Amino acid sequence: MRTPGRNITGFTTTNVELSAKRLEFLKTAVPNLTHVAVLVNRTNPQAPLLRKQTERGSSSLGLELQILEVESAENLPRVFKSIFPRVGALLVLPDPWLGSGDRQIQIAALALKHRLPTMERDRSFVAAGGLMSYGPNAADLFRESARHVDKILKGTTPADIPVEQPTKFRALHQHEDRQDARSNHPADAATAGGSGDRVAHWREHPAKERTMHFILFVLIGLIAGALAGRVVSGHGYGMLGDLIVGVVGAFLGGWLFAVAFGVVGGGLFVSLLTAFVGAVILLWVIRLVAPGRA
Repeated sequence: MRTPGRNITGFTTTNVELSAKRLEFLKTAVPNLTHVAVLVNRTNPQAPLLRKQTERGSSSLGLELQILEVESAENLPRVFKSIFPRVGALLVLPDPWLGSGDRQIQIAALALKHRLPTMERDRSFVAAGGLMSYGPNAADLFRESARHVDKILKGTTPADIPVEQPTKFRALHQHEDRQDARSNHPADAATAGGSGDRVAHWREHPAKERTMHFILFVLIGLIAGALAGRVVSGHGYGMLGDLIVGVVGAFLGGWLFAVAFGVVGGGLFVSLLTAFVGAVILLWVIRLVAPGRA
């Protein structure tokens, strides 16, 4: 995975080893927790590995799991109704579909309705109304991505740059008045085990958040545009050209993914993938309409 070949490089946010840590956060936040429901997309090829790692982590924490498999939005309400009464919390396993914007809102609303403290990977889940998230620090990933872009723009072949995993992670939790579930939602849950940053809810700093989102969006455009140019034409288009291709590709790819797969939003990987796919399609269309321009 570190050297997939061709013109592929970047970062992977799929880190199955974090499932046990997320369970640990839930156990810290929910007094006397003994049973946890685990929501998983059965169509995800990584689901078996994620389940295995989660089950291993639950054993070490003395927790019993109820696995909830789902594959469509229509099935989510029925799946929540099947949760055993003794279940005291919900863990959502990492997945592009479950982590998309619409699904996060739906899952957070159902969790609140069933009074289930819920943990997910992406901080956007907390913004959607969920209780907690624990996953890679996206800002740190994009700062490191800029280093990759710099190497590519200076002539390094993407295939020669190893794919890296995140090394910094962040925990985020909802304010007590945002999700009245079974726990007291202690602030210290964000630093359980000494592995997370104690942070306030992101909406307390909207200006800072908007600035960070803009920077991340620009970096996604640069990376997607640079990679798409090398895949389609074997070269980039300079920083401004790569940015334009990547940004337009992000809008095009986001629209295509929403129409084809119902995926809206999502984590870092989904955002970069949609921008890259959209940029590649854009460059191919330009080559067909105006040969020699791309």
